[in-house]
Amino acid sequence: MDQEQSQKAYFATKIKQSDLVFGLKSIAQTIFSQWLIVAEQVYAMPTQWADNIRNDDVTPIFIEQMAMAFESLVDEEYSKNRLVSGWSYGFVCGHIKGGLNTTWVNQYIIEQSKGYRDLFKLLSLRSFICRDKTSLEKVFGFYQYFLAEYSVDTVLDAEPGDNVVALSDHNKAAEVRLNQFGGELDELLKDLFISRYMGFFETTKESCCPDIDQHFSQAQLLPIAGEAYFN
Repeated sequence: MDQEQSQKAYFATKIKQSDLVFGLKSIAQTIFSQWLIVAEQVYAMPTQWADNIRNDDVTPIFIEQMAMAFESLVDEEYSKNRLVSGWSYGFVCGHIKGGLNTTWVNQYIIEQSKGYRDLFKLLSLRSFICRDKTSLEKVFGFYQYFLAEYSVDTVLDAEPGDNVVALSDHNKAAEVRLNQFGGELDELLKDLFISRYMGFFETTKESCCPDIDQHFSQAQLLPIAGEAYFN
């Protein structure tokens, strides 16, 4: 293997040069269609959206996930496992199945949701406020106002009047307080973004992908990894 070539790229090339490539597009499309049938029910996917993606070419994603599976297989971590007859075959099939499901759920379910788009509203807000001093000063003014005027059980109903103004005292102490507030606000918005982002993975449901061993035999996959890694 070329030292400058990653293992994933190496295995992707081997897959494309193998006999598998002739039927790979048809197999990838069949597996995706089977995944989509289940995903429509599990995630209550709108029929129109499912129809829009039904004929997507998923072959590149399929090859990428196959290559990643072989890349993981040859890791030294699994050297003892590979000695067990049939283990490598099951590992590669399971890895491909899990990788395809995760990729397709992310691309076709999570990234199409309102919650996902809202994440980037939050990210945009963070980028704007924390990079624009005038805006940060205005937010700091509201922050001080809310702390002084409202308790925790009434703050959500707060409607500040026009008398809430931007911080105008630019002495050294005020600048320090503003900078500290900006740093804390930036960290808060970042933590909120990460928390909401990770929440998507917590709501991911069972795999919608069919078993890969229905489509590839051990003999077909062995040449990709080589006999040293495939018992």
